[in-house]
Parts: sequence; structure tokens; C-alpha cells
Amino acid sequence: MTRILSSLFYINSMRKTSEEFNSENLIKNIWILCGEEPVTEELPYWETINRYLERVDSEKLQEVMHGLCRTLLRSRAFGDMRIRGKYWQVIIDGTQLHSTRKELDGESLHRTHNRGTEREYRENYYYVLEAKLVLHPKILVSIQTEFVDNEDGKEMEKQDCEREACRRLMEKLKKAFPRLPICLCADSLYACEGFFERCKEKNWRYILRYKEGSIPTIGAEYRELKKREKNYQEQIWENGKKGKCEIAPKRILVSYGFASHQKKRRCSDRTGKDEVENRE
Repeated sequence: MTRILSSLFYINSMRKTSEEFNSENLIKNIWILCGEEPVTEELPYWETINRYLERVDSEKLQEVMHGLCRTLLRSRAFGDMRIRGKYWQVIIDGTQLHSTRKELDGESLHRTHNRGTEREYRENYYYVLEAKLVLHPKILVSIQTEFVDNEDGKEMEKQDCEREACRRLMEKLKKAFPRLPICLCADSLYACEGFFERCKEKNWRYILRYKEGSIPTIGAEYRELKKREKNYQEQIWENGKKGKCEIAPKRILVSYGFASHQKKRRCSDRTGKDEVENRE
């Protein structure tokens, strides 16, 4: 419970958690949240929690997080955060957890720096893909975790490894929450046909950040058609700023297997950020 609460309150270290949470009122509230009678007057020290977590099976920890998310979703306290009143926003992103020049286990990733020079060295590290459920602009809860594996022992190719980890994460997330209407949000790394097809199979929606070069052939066709068609619509965002919204030409959507009744938009505001969205 203390680890979950520290994540919710953006406390970055377990040592800081021990310092912040060891007050009489907080300890009483934590026991209430756990639904148990108090058996101790202070919380375990962070090192004790670490030693305990090292012995717990990772799948059991994932089940705890699934249970937490189900409770939060059923509470209906965060229903207003759903996209179009239906889809729960889930953000997917990768994070490097640990890095060292020392040897790690066989599942760690590695890369070589300063190759071919006297300063060449090998960096070993762990990389994890996290799916975060958005309940509030300041409340993001981990709903699914998937480590990026080094299956063949070769140096990591970030794009291929992370996409494969994303495939496994999506399958596990669908299995854990088969009926949850989800809208996945991710960066341009996942802008590929495999990702689109998996979302379609699971009846999920998605919003992807567009980056130049993500899908070169489609990008080139889009830019060419954009010059010929006046497809801009001015919109005013909730913050009062004005922006332009481009409706993508249907020819591009058909080439990627989208049904003709679906719409896809690229929206850009004054910050220069682009997004790609599939819509009903």
C-alpha cells in the first residue's frame, strides 16, 4: 500500500516515502485503506519493503495492480476523464530502470558506447514498457507492465524490441480487462500496421504522436494531397487558444485498411505538436 500511495503522490524514492508517511494520522489512514485492524504503530522501513518485494512473484504484484485499477474504475469517481464519455485513456511509454557497466542477468539489454575507440564500453540495463491509466491530469496509475527482453543476446534495437514488448503488453491488458473500452496513446514508434490491426481486433481506439519519417510513404502522399486540398478547420481549444485541424484525405486511410466511415485527424496547435487519431 505504501508503494502504491507513494506513486500516486509522486514521491520518487522509497527513503522519502518512509520519511513522509511515518506520522500517526497517515498510519491510521493506511490501515483504514487496507481494511484491517492496526497491528503496528509505524510503517516498515524502505529496506524492509525492498527485501519483501524481492521475494514476491512479479505476476502476483501485477494482479495487485489490476485489482487496484478495477476498484478505481468501478468507483465511478473518475468517469469524467473518459474520452468522448466512453474510452479510458491508457498511455504507453518505455522507461529505462537501471544502468551499469557491470554484468546483469541474461534478460538485461546492452549497448556499446564510443565503438571503435579507446573509450569504448558496454552499458547493461533494464528497460520496461509501462501502460498508465489516466484517472486525472495528475493521477496516472500503472495498469500493465512489460519488460523489454533480450531474447537473442544481441545489442538492443530499440524500435523492434519495444514494438514486440508492446504486442505482449496489449495481449495481457486485453486478457486482464476484456471489456474495458480503451484509447491507447503513444508516440510515433508504434505507427505501424501491426499496431493498427491489433487495436482494431481488440475494438480499441488510439491516438499517436506523429513524427516526420514514422511512415515515410504515407507521409509523402499525405503532404502531396495536403497541398491540393483545402482541408483546414479552425478550432478553439478549451484553454482559449486557436488552432488548425487537418482532416486527412481518405485515400491515405484506405491504404492502411481503415473502413471508409472512419475519420482520421492530424491536429496542430501553436505548440507545433501533431497527433493522429482514429475515430468512430
